[in-house]
Amino acid sequence: MQVFEVLLSIETRLIPGNNSQIKEIISADKDKVYLITDDDSKKIFILKGERSTLVYHFIAQKLAKEIRKTMRGFYGIEEIKTKEQASKILGIVASDTGNIKELVNPDIHSKEDPLMDPNNTNVILLNIDPAWRKRIQPSDLRVFKKKQKTELIFDQIKKNPLGPDYKTDLVIIDSSIYTPTKNLKHFLKDRKEERVYEKIGDLTEGKFFSPEYSCRFIVKGEYINSIELIRNKNQLNSSTDKINAPILFIRRIVTERSIETLKDSYDLPKTELIDELIARVREEKAKKEPLLTSLEDIKDKK
Repeated sequence: MQVFEVLLSIETRLIPGNNSQIKEIISADKDKVYLITDDDSKKIFILKGERSTLVYHFIAQKLAKEIRKTMRGFYGIEEIKTKEQASKILGIVASDTGNIKELVNPDIHSKEDPLMDPNNTNVILLNIDPAWRKRIQPSDLRVFKKKQKTELIFDQIKKNPLGPDYKTDLVIIDSSIYTPTKNLKHFLKDRKEERVYEKIGDLTEGKFFSPEYSCRFIVKGEYINSIELIRNKNQLNSSTDKINAPILFIRRIVTERSIETLKDSYDLPKTELIDELIARVREEKAKKEPLLTSLEDIKDKK
């Protein structure tokens, strides 16, 4: 098996590893993604490091397809997703020799670079689509399409239900926020409810982070159709200290306030006990007229 490191420059580099286990080769850097090729089973394995980013993963998928293309489609692509698969792969001995060659991106090398030598048979020069190369850059990545039909997006969400332990709280499409709710269609003969999504506002400027939520993306045609904020039904109620997305969005009156302000507005006035009332009255009366504290004071008063 050959081990290739995936580079952000959209290239691969063969890692020398004769008589070494793959685990020993890649354990030094868990931020990277690796392609492991097996000429016997005709497989290309994508192995992600524990701290690798999503951008690395996109590039690895692209390069794995390029390898399959150079091998005339005879190699399959498989992502290592479970611990059992990873343990099996990591225990195999790597090799410097094999049928797969390094992939080189000619856009980032000078003509004098030895990698660009036409007689170098150890590498394959990639013909990278400029439009794809631009899309892979995070700064230029457009998340949503300009125009989307929300009805079709909601149908996709309904066709891909979550597990029984999870529920969707919010759905983000473009700059709009929706929440799932139930709509009563029939109630006389046969009670029937349907799941609908109601718009509750638009995204406000600023950052949003909540550890209680996970995200699910539905992607189609290289664009994100929707982002769902989901949480586990069994977890405790989430807590936060600030409301960043108003429930009723009226731009001219919306201000960002502490959640304590909202809580205080629902508090009922404190009920005063009779003893507390008597003590308060005595205190107020004492401020106006000092109390008589001795028998002499009472005689003088008479």
